[in-house]
Amino acid sequence: EEKGLLKKGEQGAKLVFFAKDKYPPLMILKQDGATLCATRDLATDKFRLDKYGKDVVVINEVGAEQSLYFKQLFEVEKMLGWYNEGQRIHIKHGLYRFKDEKMSTRKGNTIWLEDVLEEAKKRALSLSSEKDNEIAEKVGIGAIKWNDLKRSSNLDIIFDWDEILNMQG
Repeated sequence: EEKGLLKKGEQGAKLVFFAKDKYPPLMILKQDGATLCATRDLATDKFRLDKYGKDVVVINEVGAEQSLYFKQLFEVEKMLGWYNEGQRIHIKHGLYRFKDEKMSTRKGNTIWLEDVLEEAKKRALSLSSEKDNEIAEKVGIGAIKWNDLKRSSNLDIIFDWDEILNMQG
């Protein structure tokens, strides 16, 4: 409740409101007092500040869909006087997804890396007359790496077996 930033919301949760509605309010504590990501991130960032000093730069490499949250978090930290402009950085990355939906381990719709590596090796073997497993594994891994490197890291990647394992890279 430092600097009087926390305000009680209509349902009893504790929120930080931003001047001129720059961003939607950021919930810090639920109505029942339970913590949220913002609570834990603020505690972590305060710890970093105390441990490493005022000149520290903190970089969060997290999915692009979290952009608003990190804008809110960084703004609260500026309001608290913890960090100055440029000391908090969000590096955005895209996600692997299917054509029509996100991958989700909770829903059971994912592709496991082990399966991708096996398929890459199988496809590389099919191109070789020598059928050398070791070379096929290296070529398959190379195709996977090329697929990642040829893209902008902040964009989502639509999972397509033929694209991911393109041996023509």
